[in-house]
Amino acid sequence: RRLHRQIGTGPDPDARVLPIEACEFLAHHGVPAPVFNSYDFGSYLMFCLGPDYPVTIDQRAQSLYSDAFYRPYRAAATGPRAVRAFTDEYPVVWAIVDRDPFPSVLAADRERWTLIYFDDRAQIFANRADPRTARAIAAHGFRLIGPQRLGQVTELPAYELGAARAELDRQSERCAACARTDLMRAAVAIAAGDDGVFAAAME
Repeated sequence: RRLHRQIGTGPDPDARVLPIEACEFLAHHGVPAPVFNSYDFGSYLMFCLGPDYPVTIDQRAQSLYSDAFYRPYRAAATGPRAVRAFTDEYPVVWAIVDRDPFPSVLAADRERWTLIYFDDRAQIFANRADPRTARAIAAHGFRLIGPQRLGQVTELPAYELGAARAELDRQSERCAACARTDLMRAAVAIAAGDDGVFAAAME
């Protein structure tokens, strides 16, 4: 870690753009294994996770990574087939990604990837094809609901509210102040007819 700090991969104490909570989550709930990551996360993940979780790319791309590697990495953001082809060639177990195209691309390949963590800065997906992710998926896996389906949550019947609240409680423990958590809290409150909780979540 001293070396990482010396070459500039340590965190900026004032930065609010680093996947700090996501990195801590993976360190506690994952197993050491290669990570697919968004470009801007690479250096911080090297600092946070260390050599047991090799990253796919970091901010030294122009001087360290070949064009033959960098082009397919960029192309991986274009769709599920492209990212699967890339991660088949360069096998990874976890993916920590930003709000770039990668979250939607990974989420679209449900046979391969399962969302296990999200906050307002980062999302973590587990590679279902690797048996080392089984425990994390069983304990933390989400059934992803796209933003376009958020309105459907407001129409949940009473018998489904218990399961929705259980999922919401899990997310609230991870990131109680996240905007995404508040949106889901508001949607569940509408379904339950709880005006007070809805108003608090929207505020």
